[in-house]
Amino acid sequence: MIKFWLSIDENEQRARIERRKKSPLTYWKFSENDQNALSYYDQMTLLKERVIDGDWHVIDYNDKRQGILSLMRILNFRLENL
Repeated sequence: MIKFWLSIDENEQRARIERRKKSPLTYWKFSENDQNALSYYDQMTLLKERVIDGDWHVIDYNDKRQGILSLMRILNFRLENL
């Protein structure tokens, strides 16, 4: 099993939520839970740090394109070395 954590910082998450709410293409994805989750960002970060161990690959997902490329590189490397 290959485990990934897509990491997005609080400011980027807030910006994505605002863009989602204003976009005619993605507004339907927004829920109040998204907005409420931001108020627990620090607590969720602490819990995440408890859960993540050496088996996880943490991907910086602030830039989605770079994040996807990083994920694909890791997958490619791991699959080549089975």
